[in-house]
Amino acid sequence: LRSVQSRLRSLMGTTVSGLSDRTYSDEFASAVSTGLFGTGSLSIQVGSGSPVNVNVTGSDTLTTLASKINSAGAPVNATVVQTGSTYRLQVVGTSSA
Repeated sequence: LRSVQSRLRSLMGTTVSGLSDRTYSDEFASAVSTGLFGTGSLSIQVGSGSPVNVNVTGSDTLTTLASKINSAGAPVNATVVQTGSTYRLQVVGTSSA
């Protein structure tokens, strides 16, 4: 299994600055395949607000990860976007924390 950090490296260590700021994951062939990530934690921080950690497991898909992010209480909205024949996780700030 690939690690959470290597598969979501474009999200790792990223701070969403505030309202409408967005970041994307790497590209994936499917939004619903399992085994895309290893087990770990994704930390999301908006501006100078407190980081919110999201637990990630090997059985997560891009779709379940987006749902976990949206349920975690961080002032962001996560969605899966299709970019041609691939998929990305998009995280957009919903406040200027």
